[in-house]
Amino acid sequence: MKNILLFFIILCLASPLNAKITASVNRSVITEGQSIELRITSDVKKDGSPNFNILSDNFVLGGQSSLQNTSIINGKMETRYSAGINLIPFKTGDIIIPALTWDGEKTQPLTLIVNPASTKANDTDLFIQSEISPQTVYEGQEVIYTVSIFDRSGLTDGNFIPPSLKNAEVQEIQDLPLTTVQKNGKSYHKFSRQYVLFPQEPGTFSIEPASFRGHVFQEKQKTSNDVFSSFGLDPSIIYSNLSSQQKEVYVRSTPLTLTVKERPSFMSGKWWLPSTKVSMEETFTPAQNEVKAGEAITRTIVVRARGVLGTKIPDLTMTDTPSFKVYPGQSKKENYVDDKGLIGIMEQSFILVPIQNGEMRINPLSISWFNVKTNTEVQSSVPGKTFKIFGSEASSSPQNISVPPEDTTSDSSLFKKEPSLYSQENNWLFFIAGASLGFFFSLLLFFIFIILIHPHRHLKKKKHIANLYPEHKTQKKDF
Repeated sequence: MKNILLFFIILCLASPLNAKITASVNRSVITEGQSIELRITSDVKKDGSPNFNILSDNFVLGGQSSLQNTSIINGKMETRYSAGINLIPFKTGDIIIPALTWDGEKTQPLTLIVNPASTKANDTDLFIQSEISPQTVYEGQEVIYTVSIFDRSGLTDGNFIPPSLKNAEVQEIQDLPLTTVQKNGKSYHKFSRQYVLFPQEPGTFSIEPASFRGHVFQEKQKTSNDVFSSFGLDPSIIYSNLSSQQKEVYVRSTPLTLTVKERPSFMSGKWWLPSTKVSMEETFTPAQNEVKAGEAITRTIVVRARGVLGTKIPDLTMTDTPSFKVYPGQSKKENYVDDKGLIGIMEQSFILVPIQNGEMRINPLSISWFNVKTNTEVQSSVPGKTFKIFGSEASSSPQNISVPPEDTTSDSSLFKKEPSLYSQENNWLFFIAGASLGFFFSLLLFFIFIILIHPHRHLKKKKHIANLYPEHKTQKKDF
């Protein structure tokens, strides 16, 4: 008897020592962009979590989870502990998932096969295409990158992953309207998104392509020996709301080649502004040609450049003259997108203060830019204007001139405060408010006197009502 007891004690002590952890994946062959679940399982409870950080070189690390599963088999209760993580591989081919450590124990390595994502239409229900325009540009010139998803499988959601180009600015500009197109005799829904690329150095480059990750509906397969059929039930009723499930999809477009040329050496301007069109407009406030001495003049100039970011449009400058002094006004740069692409807009103003009577000449302003269509240097300009200053001798001091501040409006300042009621002009409001409060408190005191001081009169009235309507019995209510 002692030998049997000793055997069981040794067995119980030895089980944790011989316990092993194992690693497994929910699928060992996937398509580029798809995710897998890696799960590590142990027969005994472990402290902490497995060291998943060593996987970050080859995978995007997703959400982690833990699970405890208890089962009874042949009267014996078993508990298994597991920890899992979602992974998305960075590359295609055979990827080794190395041995992982959990509370001092190691798993065995695993091999994952990642196949390239589909890039061709063929007979698939979901594919992707991309294009650039133009394919040859100057450094700093706009490149429109359009990526399109063709779907007939029923996308439920998804996101585009933008293209990338070394030493280039990449920005999303717009989503194109949803259309229906015919491809290989089939009808597809076409979703398109446009990006703008600005390469910053000459050479021939391969653009890392855009991709798309999302989900589509996939019909569930029903087995012939369905468990519900064995009970005489119609499986279609049971599966009416469970007939489909989401399937993860990932498609990647093909790389595109871009040729970038150096800026021409003949450009004499101090700015490099490659564009297809640059326009300038100016307005003056006041608009009339004659201005009274001491009255400031605001000159506002708007520059529009197609295929250029607003931040790339150079600032204009004005200097003092014997006739007037110059003070900076508001300046604003922004972008606008139309059906042809990007338009950068700069709006800049100057405050001009006349300092002497007579003729005041405001000179033209111009911008040099490079026309990428004609390969020529172009000047865009505004003509300026001549004002006649009249009245008393103008002062060179701008003490009475209000110069608008820079456009630095914050969100909190959008809520404008109303003029204060505590001003001398609004003293009559205090009289009305005081009279109203006095009247209100007088009514309040009157009702308190009626209810509290004369309660018997109130009760008599209730008894009188009860006598008139004997069927209305007074019922005690619990609160």
